[in-house]
Amino acid sequence: MLQVLLIEPDFNIRTILKLNILKTLGCDVIEMETSEDAVAYMESNPDISLVYCSSLRHGDPIIDEINQFLVINQSKIPFIIRGIFLTNYESAIILNVDTNWSEIILKIGDRLGLKITLSDIRFNEPFMPISTLVFLSVDSKQLLADIYIRIKKNDTFAFLKRINKGDFFERLDIERYIRGGLKDFYIHKDHFSDLVDAVTKLMITKLRTNELKSDVRIQLTNDSFAIVQERINNLLIDETTKAIIDESMKSINK
Repeated sequence: MLQVLLIEPDFNIRTILKLNILKTLGCDVIEMETSEDAVAYMESNPDISLVYCSSLRHGDPIIDEINQFLVINQSKIPFIIRGIFLTNYESAIILNVDTNWSEIILKIGDRLGLKITLSDIRFNEPFMPISTLVFLSVDSKQLLADIYIRIKKNDTFAFLKRINKGDFFERLDIERYIRGGLKDFYIHKDHFSDLVDAVTKLMITKLRTNELKSDVRIQLTNDSFAIVQERINNLLIDETTKAIIDESMKSINK
């Protein structure tokens, strides 16, 4: 398996990068906090696939020491640096400090010879499954897409619209589908990301409300886990995914 050595001081960016390297690129991720640890690991693992290091300070000693190690050992390991740094290491790539995490993932994939995009491969299907549990705490007026169910006709699947965009529905309606054994609704792929983002942001807002009764907070926290799972399964792990995870954990402790 390809291995990426990750040295990123920003915890939020490091978490997002690690999860997306694992999920999108399928690479093993080794996290290091110091140049000493990083160099020691490279000495004992010379076949590491790529090194990524980030710094917001000019002349950061962590980047400098890793760079020196690679140059002295005449390494060919790709070295991606996000920050301000001058190097004569031939396999180095310097990224602007403002480079966002998605562009970093694309650059890592490119240097590893993995020709992929950030679009999840599941988006190739016209309709995408989404857990019925996601809609338990959704206000119907905020629904941004039509909802379908999938049925099998002979040897093919057909999609039947069950809830129109803007239709009124409530928690009891969704619970009836769940009691009937329905695990997934289906959303057209063109609307999937926007709908999941809208549902996620709605849930984050609700979880941040301080005046919730304890039983309502417990219910919302439980419902939020279905949204988290949906994002991890079908979307990239981004700032919004991390935000709902953080709010869910905070809600547990309130």
